[in-house]
Amino acid sequence: MILTLDDLRELMALRAQLTAFRERERYTLEKGMRVTANWSQAPAGGGPGDNVGNAAAEAADVIAEMERQMDAVAARVLEIEGAIYAIEDGMVKSMVLLHYDCGMTWERTARKIGRGASAEGCRKRVERYFLGGSEDD
Repeated sequence: MILTLDDLRELMALRAQLTAFRERERYTLEKGMRVTANWSQAPAGGGPGDNVGNAAAEAADVIAEMERQMDAVAARVLEIEGAIYAIEDGMVKSMVLLHYDCGMTWERTARKIGRGASAEGCRKRVERYFLGGSEDD
């Protein structure tokens, strides 16, 4: 895979999507627990009026769909991460990991890199690397 800046931007979006999936899963499970707690003393029954069963079924459906979607997202994340780890320029690799993978701002990335790096300098170095420019531009 040839890594591009668009792939790195996609990685950031995929990370956000995974977080949203996890939040939706958490909410769905909590909703099911609230219904179960509220109805735990209700007589056993089934059918359309079975709130506990309906909540459990809804939670299972939501979680199954999210797991299918998360598998596809996770596969793409792994593909992009593999390409990042193949970057031969160690400084660029560090900047890419900090900014695009960890979600740090360019300012925070520069502070982590140290060596007098500036936010603009980090951003430009990464862009030059991916646009094929030389370091002496």
